Amino acid sequence: MTPIGPDWQLLADLRARDTSRGDGSGTTPLTVPIRIVSEPNARGCWKRKAARVKAQRHAVAWAWTAAQWPRGTKPRAVRIVRLASRTLDDDNLSGGCKAIRDSIALLCGFNDRDPGVCWVYGQERAKVPSCRIEVTW
Repeated sequence: MTPIGPDWQLLADLRARDTSRGDGSGTTPLTVPIRIVSEPNARGCWKRKAARVKAQRHAVAWAWTAAQWPRGTKPRAVRIVRLASRTLDDDNLSGGCKAIRDSIALLCGFNDRDPGVCWVYGQERAKVPSCRIEVTW
C-alpha cells in the first residue's frame, strides 16, 4: 500500500480511462490523484514534507507506467495543472509542483533545467484535489 492508496486501485483506475485526446493536438492528459500544496508556505516537520514529496513522486511514476507513456523520451512541453478548490499564487504553484517536475524529468531521462523543455503551470477549480499532466512530444 502506498501513501496514496492501494497500488492496484490506482493502476485499475488509470487503465480504465482513455488517456488520449484523439483530437490530433499532440497533447496527452494524465490525471494523478494527488494534492499539490503550497510548499513554500507549508509549516510542519521535515518528515511530513519528505513523505509528501515521496508520495507525489511515487504517484506520478505509477500513473506514467499505467498510461504506458514512453520513458527516456524528452518531451517538448509539459503542462502541470493543479486541480483544487482554492487557487495559489504563481510562485507557490511552481514550488508545489517541484516534486512532480522532478519525477517527470527522471522518468524521461533529462535534467529538469534543460532549456529544450517548456514547463507550464496552471490551475483549475475542482471539488476533488488532483493533478493533471499534459505532455507534448
